Amino acid sequence: MTYEFTPADVRFLRSTAGVSAVAAVDALPLTSQSYLADVATARRLVGARSGAVLETVLLRRRAVSKVDSPDAWLFTDTALQQATPALVARHRARRFAGRDVHDVTCSVGVDLAALGEVADRCVGSDTDDVRLLMAAGNTPVPVCRADALRPVTGGTAVFVDPARRDAAGRRRWHAADFVPPLDALAEVYRGRDLAVKCAPGMDFAELPWDGEVELVSLDGQVREACLWAGAFAGPTRRATVLRGDGREWTVTSDDPDDCPVREVGEWLVDPDGAVVRAGLVRQYAATLGFGQLDERIAYLTGDTEPAGIRAFRVLEHGHYTEKSLRQTLRGRGVGRLEILVRGLDVDPNTLRPRLKLSGRESATVVLTRVGRAPMAYLCASG
Repeated sequence: MTYEFTPADVRFLRSTAGVSAVAAVDALPLTSQSYLADVATARRLVGARSGAVLETVLLRRRAVSKVDSPDAWLFTDTALQQATPALVARHRARRFAGRDVHDVTCSVGVDLAALGEVADRCVGSDTDDVRLLMAAGNTPVPVCRADALRPVTGGTAVFVDPARRDAAGRRRWHAADFVPPLDALAEVYRGRDLAVKCAPGMDFAELPWDGEVELVSLDGQVREACLWAGAFAGPTRRATVLRGDGREWTVTSDDPDDCPVREVGEWLVDPDGAVVRAGLVRQYAATLGFGQLDERIAYLTGDTEPAGIRAFRVLEHGHYTEKSLRQTLRGRGVGRLEILVRGLDVDPNTLRPRLKLSGRESATVVLTRVGRAPMAYLCASG
């Protein structure tokens, strides 16, 4: 059970006494071994506000991957779970540059802060009083109380991040179950330039408008789908790959998809999840000059090492059986093995102990299906 903040909690946490209380509790380790003793210490130090202070310290520690300076932020647990990593939020905000923008579900202000950096004018709104109080201290962008389905601005570009969890914390996957639902948003903001952040696992066939679906990944993990409508919309599908070191690239459904199915070459590439989820494997292969091992499988192959992405140099390959793979690995002295699987009913965590790995070498094995044949591609570690 997570702590439920009150408006009084937020006002205390923003006060001089609250800042000092948070700093005192943040000095505690709060590990699984020390937690009970640390909670008792926090109660002695802070008294009646210890619950709000403890939750704030724990949430800020979790928020390191989401915002640049978490020690200046207040969150609720649910708001932090749905918050966009700063790099992804700034990438999305670029399309709003120079516009008047309204974030109609601003929550504690993570996306609002990114929009405020680039917008000509910007405002946020929400119906949750606690989150609005938090947002007011988290970002300099003005906020107000308003229902997303009852617009209080006109002529602005609109950003929406619908709630996608039920009261028990379970994810909602259908557009009609979002809060607010997508069909209602489409009706209310018809004719407006609109961006809606959604989970990458949703069924895009449920979209109530024609526009662009952008899948975004950060450091190899697919983070979100953004649904773009109005003047924001470009190609039907886009995959954007971001890296923490500042590198990024994109591929779209408008790009050429000249991608042959071919025999394995010297190199294998496992496309980023954003590319796969966006259905742009062929377009991505064409940018690399690679082909597919099988037209229904996302693994790509070519004869030249691609620059700037992770690729695997193929050492040997053949028909996959567990016995033959075990023998190959033993012969090469492989003791550390990364197992990648597509198109086969193989669980890497179940397979690995059965392979009885021993030796000093490391490798990667790609297990997949070509036609109806199970295949194994042993590669140097990437």
